Order: sequence, then structure tokens, then C-alpha cells
Amino acid sequence: MNIDTGTPKMLARKEGGIGWMTFNQPEKRNAVAPAMWDALTEFFVRANADPEVRAGIFTGEGLRRDDHPARRAQGGARDPQGQPIGARGLSSWGASD
Repeated sequence: MNIDTGTPKMLARKEGGIGWMTFNQPEKRNAVAPAMWDALTEFFVRANADPEVRAGIFTGEGLRRDDHPARRAQGGARDPQGQPIGARGLSSWGASD
């Protein structure tokens, strides 16, 4: 279910007990504008009041950290142990094989 945030710069939805918030200002590397802070605050208030929401995930539109030319020159994004971060921008911390 999509949730109106009041700004196209923040996209929100609820899926299977998870509240998703997407920063949608890739042209500014998803820098947070005042209207986005308001949407983020409202997201927290609504998610906290909804007993179905058990977790929140934040993501951003546009380039991943390791897609940036400067990051590619450094060998891509790495987790604290120095391992490459996966294709979806997630490391394997705590994941079972």
C-alpha cells in the first residue's frame, strides 16, 4: 500500500509489516530538503502507531554508493571487514549461507 508523504521527494509504502521510505531526489544525491524532513517525521509517527509495522527500511533513488565514479576508482563499496558490498547495496553481515 502506497502512503502519501505530501512530497514527490519521499516515497512511502507498507508491505507485509515493513514500512518503506525512499528518498527520491537523485539529482541532489538524495540530500534532505525541509519538506523531506516533514515527511520523514510523519512516517515515523504513522509507523509507530501502526501495530502491523514491525520494521522500517530506508532506501534512495539514483546511484548506489559503489556506482559513483570515485567509489569505482577505489574498488567499490566495502563493509567494515573489507569485503565488497553486494549488488543490491547490502553486505552479508550476519547472513547465513
